[in-house]
Amino acid sequence: MTMINESALGLTPEYISAIPDLSVLLSERQISFRRLGAYIQVGDLPYEERWLLELSVIPQQLTHFLAVILPELFNGGYVYRIPFNLQEAEDIIMGRYGYAQFSKVVIVGAVSDAQLLQLAEHLTSITTQFRGADIPGSSLLGGTVYARFADFSITDNIHPFSLPCDVRWPFGHIAVPVLPVKENVLNKSYRPIGLIKANFKGNVIKAVFFKNIFKMGMCVIKQGRKNVFVDDEGRDARDRLMWQFKLHKALERHIKIPKAIDLFTINEDVYFAMQLIKGRPLDEVVADLQNFSAWWQLPIHNKKRLIDLLLQIVFCVKTMHQLGYLHRDLSPENFMVVGENVFVIDMELAYDFRNNEPQPPYKWGTYGFRPPTDRVNDSHPTEAYDVFGLGGLMQVFFTGFSPVRLDFEQTDYLYDKLVYFIKEEAVASLIAACVRGEADARPVVDNIYTFLLQYRKKIDKIFYINEGKANVDLSSLLKKGMGYFNRFDTLTTELIWVSKYKKELQADPVIGVSPGFFDGVSGGVFLLAQLRHVGIDTEGNKAVLAANLDYLQRVCLYKLDSLVCGLNGVGGVILAISASIEAGIIDNTDDWEGVLTQLLQHPLQSTNVHNGVAGYGLAVLHGRCILGETRTREVIERCVFYLIQQQKADGSWEVDVPSDGKYRRMIEYLYGVTGIVYALWRLAEVFGDENVINAAKKGTNWLVSNLTANNRVGGIDMLFCLLTGYKVCGDVRYRYLLEQGLNTLPDYIHAVDTCYESGVAGLGDLLLEAGKVLNDSRCQKGAEHILTQISNLEIRLDPMVSCWRMDEYSLPSIELFTGTGGILYFLLRCYKVGSELPPLLL
Repeated sequence: MTMINESALGLTPEYISAIPDLSVLLSERQISFRRLGAYIQVGDLPYEERWLLELSVIPQQLTHFLAVILPELFNGGYVYRIPFNLQEAEDIIMGRYGYAQFSKVVIVGAVSDAQLLQLAEHLTSITTQFRGADIPGSSLLGGTVYARFADFSITDNIHPFSLPCDVRWPFGHIAVPVLPVKENVLNKSYRPIGLIKANFKGNVIKAVFFKNIFKMGMCVIKQGRKNVFVDDEGRDARDRLMWQFKLHKALERHIKIPKAIDLFTINEDVYFAMQLIKGRPLDEVVADLQNFSAWWQLPIHNKKRLIDLLLQIVFCVKTMHQLGYLHRDLSPENFMVVGENVFVIDMELAYDFRNNEPQPPYKWGTYGFRPPTDRVNDSHPTEAYDVFGLGGLMQVFFTGFSPVRLDFEQTDYLYDKLVYFIKEEAVASLIAACVRGEADARPVVDNIYTFLLQYRKKIDKIFYINEGKANVDLSSLLKKGMGYFNRFDTLTTELIWVSKYKKELQADPVIGVSPGFFDGVSGGVFLLAQLRHVGIDTEGNKAVLAANLDYLQRVCLYKLDSLVCGLNGVGGVILAISASIEAGIIDNTDDWEGVLTQLLQHPLQSTNVHNGVAGYGLAVLHGRCILGETRTREVIERCVFYLIQQQKADGSWEVDVPSDGKYRRMIEYLYGVTGIVYALWRLAEVFGDENVINAAKKGTNWLVSNLTANNRVGGIDMLFCLLTGYKVCGDVRYRYLLEQGLNTLPDYIHAVDTCYESGVAGLGDLLLEAGKVLNDSRCQKGAEHILTQISNLEIRLDPMVSCWRMDEYSLPSIELFTGTGGILYFLLRCYKVGSELPPLLL
């Protein structure tokens, strides 16, 4: 083997920092590799358990670490995984890929234990210069090198380290295996009785403490692990915990905070024992008081209770400032409600501004509740830092949405959004002032407290007037949403859309890319094709559309056998291709005709919409203009026969559950009976076959009896089922049950969840369809209100690109059921109310 001169190829920390990703290093050396999630993998090993090496490092030493370690792997004939790029490496180190991947920066396997032992001896020597967190489920060999016995192909190990009884430990002269020992008593005084929260920084434990016969009780113990959450000054989770202990001791007599009990160390990890506070998280209490209603709809006593809670927090911040401390992370999750009182339960980012301690202040507060880093003096923060946090907290209290959902950094638009959701200009002005970019322009805490006190006194004298239908520029919203489908962070380097919410077991092996309809490429192609079909220009998406259609064609040519039958496989591809041909994006050439012919010959498998025949039938039905009446009817007849054959005597179906492969009677649309029944009603609507109608009726009756027995009205998908059933056969029972469900909705729906699958986008689509079928103006008004709400949750990424966040924590994505795609489809249906566009359920 020809040895590579690594220094000649520039393998230095500086060079590693400069390249876009680590695949560049492999390409330079003509080493074959493949992308695997956050990693690049070189080589393969048979599917069997074997000894593996895992290496960790702290972020501050990452490039130096890679410059030292990678040459040892490039020339050794090993099988290994390295991070795709430095950002992915940092995400692994910081636990953003979950506990199972935590700190596994490099993973190495070998054909033989002898080869791996030779490498382990060398790596343990050269990694002594680095710091790294302990890797869960592995045993430390030395330096930052750990060993684990596992299958190299399995990356989600979360089990404690164990030494199999029939397997030899090959690293005997390097280290002895370190087996986990369950601590029944911590520091001779604390008996753990439960795990409150598992966290890579350290667990939170519920325990009984017994210092002596006069001092016993329940407590909470926080753990701070060595070399975890390390900042640029080298401080880790242990330092933060010691700082918290000091804070609690200084403040526990002045504000409502758990009393500090003890601080101790075990095996280099630090533990902080504090008083157990029995209460409810603040965000849960706030959500219950808001009860899916806008501020102006709330009962007076709910508003007063919310203001009382808010006043307590503002007073707490005010007291801390008087004592010389800033809180610096005023997000709801850092507070707990105990009876009528609010307790602070997390203060690790607090800062003593009189003594400038800690210096520099700790970073990484909650996004949306801290000023953007380019607008604040990080080394010497002032009271204005907490004012910004109070502005974020008030956004939650008054609108129900976190600052990230309201696009808080777009200050030019924030005030108008706040006025829409709160309908009170004075409150909106106060909140907008709190989150101004310039610290000096924010109000002081005393003024916020005074405003809220006065506001509470007059709250029962405020009346709100419905301002009527708002004007929403749908054309502009749709175009900006389409721009999101071209964003670099929604695409692979080959311009294929990535799926951040992939639930599918049969997805493409390239992690993050799925051919599916609801959460993948087929759905994106279908959406853009529908936009073009109704006359909206998609020229700006031309290159991305071509790349994704090419991807689907390759899937059909080379991986058709691996696709499931339903909308998350073959059905989704049929929808994407037929819609693209109908919209004129692609021509109906022999090549595409050949692909469609293959897809229409796919064997029927399973029954549900997601993986099975119900989804396949819906796709063929929707594509009938391209597929032709004869072919469509032939396939539909096969689908109907299959579904009726599988139907149980009580009208239900047993469907396979992806998580465990077992068969159960499930209700939900994607995997259950509701989706199958909906598909049958849609097939009956077009073809009017009596057998189909009877099967759909039996299925509907089973659903209704099941829901009635459990005292439930049913979700959006069930109401769609009843609506379509009524539309087809005119059964007044279906209309009664449908209207009963619709009548449970408030006139003005205010829900935090905006996605199609479980939120207001799907509900809006239902109301549009119900308004048309039932000729009900109330449904139409409800859909218009949802449209206005969604327009006020737009996230402006740049002047021509927008997206929507589905919840507080998930990144935006293109998916139809759980992302921006579903919202765009609802907007499109509003834009073309009189068109024949079907609901997204098809």
